[in-house]
Amino acid sequence: SLSHSVNFQAETMAIELNENDVIRGRGFGRRPGSQRWMQLVRNRLEEYIQANGNDRRAIAVSIVLAARDSGIRFLERGDNGDYEVMNDEEATLKTRQCFIYMMYQHRNQTRVRRARESFLNNIIDAHVDELCGKLRNTSTLKKLRVKFGANANFAKLVAALAENNSLKKLSVDLTSYQDDDSRTDSMVSSLCMAISQHPKMTSLTILAPALGDDSSEAIIDLIRFSTTLKQLRVGNTCTVAPHKKQYASKLLKALEENRHLKTLAIPRIGGLTFTDFMSFVLNNPRMKCVSLVGDDDDTAIDNDDIKAAAKLTPRQKPFVWEVGARVATRCRESVCQLLKAHPEILVKTAKTGTQTRNNDLALPPNVQFWADFHRAGRYLLQRPDLPLSAWPRVLELARAKPSVVHELLKGHAFAGRESLVDQPPRKKKKIQQARKRKLDEMSADVDDAMV
Repeated sequence: SLSHSVNFQAETMAIELNENDVIRGRGFGRRPGSQRWMQLVRNRLEEYIQANGNDRRAIAVSIVLAARDSGIRFLERGDNGDYEVMNDEEATLKTRQCFIYMMYQHRNQTRVRRARESFLNNIIDAHVDELCGKLRNTSTLKKLRVKFGANANFAKLVAALAENNSLKKLSVDLTSYQDDDSRTDSMVSSLCMAISQHPKMTSLTILAPALGDDSSEAIIDLIRFSTTLKQLRVGNTCTVAPHKKQYASKLLKALEENRHLKTLAIPRIGGLTFTDFMSFVLNNPRMKCVSLVGDDDDTAIDNDDIKAAAKLTPRQKPFVWEVGARVATRCRESVCQLLKAHPEILVKTAKTGTQTRNNDLALPPNVQFWADFHRAGRYLLQRPDLPLSAWPRVLELARAKPSVVHELLKGHAFAGRESLVDQPPRKKKKIQQARKRKLDEMSADVDDAMV
């Protein structure tokens, strides 16, 4: 601490500069004394980052003492223009400022390094070897997004993934193999087999132009056996080869057995219908975001499927349904019917590979109205016990849209509230506490679903 340090008095006589001096001000960083002092700071940077406030001050004080013991002087220009020796407080402050500057540089360099490691585009054979080396030898690689070229050796990557223990998020783009469905099928199959045994993988995205029997079975096995995967997205404009009908039942059974998935975007494996898919989602409260991926012309969902899903029993917790803008436009009436019957569905536009303009992502006005209405918390307002303290949050989510606010205010959640005026004090307190608990639970459900 500073109590153990030696107090240096400011020297009244003129000081001659030498190579051991650290001078306050700009333009003196290249002096030998400044370089030696900065090296002392750099040597203890990791320790400083991990320390708390008091320990950081102690580290700075120890560096000042070590620098002075080695002959380094901390100087500043006085009012008369001559150089003076800084006291301990000023030298410690200057050292802490140097730590702050180096921490800022360290953080930026770390971000750049991670950005370079986390995204690789158009992988060729030469890059595959480098990538596999990182997967086998780097324990800090948490996210990886790769796009493979037509001639890359995919088997090497799969072998390296089987040996990796640190990766948590993986995105693989195989859209370069548009004209080779059989190869794409085998690549997706081998990738899913490798990921199914990964100890830390939580998010997997596979962009493939087509799926076959082998890849479909591998995806089902991945869902069944993975114990860490929370987010799975397969295909963006993925076409699925005709499968046996049993694949759809196998997929639904695997989804029922899985207890970890929360986000799921999957093609119509085995001719999976939208009604069966939504029936599974409505009966499984853990699902937070779902999408049934169609092919390029968005023919995966039709009006009859959506109308049948509208008759299913709603669930309590809200979830996000990612729907293609073309599906919402082509089936706008049935989509509105579904949303009207299910206030817990929060609509989000799903972007497909052929949508390149902002207009392609716009929902029809009537569908957009129900989307805004639900985002404002319509499912909360179906209950008569919603307290008035919830309305600021509701109006904030409504984004001050007059049509949505009008629907909210005429609902029975506002007019049918249980009055507390005539209640005895003890019962009034119990009702208020119950309302607060209900509000906290409902607000947490909406926030989780929107995230």
